Amino acid sequence: MRIRRTVPLALIVAALAASPSMAGAKLAPPKPLAWTDMAGDANALNDQGGLAPAGPGDTAGPAQDAAADILGVTFARLDDGKTLLGLTVTMKLSGAPSQGHLYRVTGAAGACSTFWFQFNWTAGGNGSSTLRHNCVANADPTSVGGTTNQTIDGKVVGNSIVWTLLVKELPPGVKVGSPIAPALGETRAIIGVAGAPQSLTAPVIDQTATQSAAYKIGQ
Repeated sequence: MRIRRTVPLALIVAALAASPSMAGAKLAPPKPLAWTDMAGDANALNDQGGLAPAGPGDTAGPAQDAAADILGVTFARLDDGKTLLGLTVTMKLSGAPSQGHLYRVTGAAGACSTFWFQFNWTAGGNGSSTLRHNCVANADPTSVGGTTNQTIDGKVVGNSIVWTLLVKELPPGVKVGSPIAPALGETRAIIGVAGAPQSLTAPVIDQTATQSAAYKIGQ
């Protein structure tokens, strides 16, 4: 005669919870990295490498370009609740972004000393979003400083520019867990029109303070 032994319900629940197939690993709470900048100081005259690089520090007014006035920058994780998908970088402005501006967040990541998020919106053209990096050598003689401009998703959302970099798009030498050391956010004027051979991205209109904290991909 067979003797059936019942397994306590508590043990069954514990076993199911521990099973990877039944309960995938949870992501840790996100830890965005964000910093702010003074409002109303997008005048190209502050001590920001603009028209008066030896001028005073951030000073609001008397005139400024709201479409280039940075209020803050945020690095944040992109996930679906269970899986890490990538990261987003958001630059918030006083006004809606517009043509004739270059929006940029500079920094470094992994072995890449240049790891810049850029949104280039030439007058008369469509905005283009790129990750400018030197993670791999670029033999193109027209390349600026040997960097590569990798196309990534970037769009205007209200008064912000939002870049999205997916895990599968990370360049060589950069991976999940790699720290990104964002240096600063800046906006520049673009002197030139769509279709022209070369446009000048100057002067600097607004620029945030240089940052010391790093953002680890996936945090």
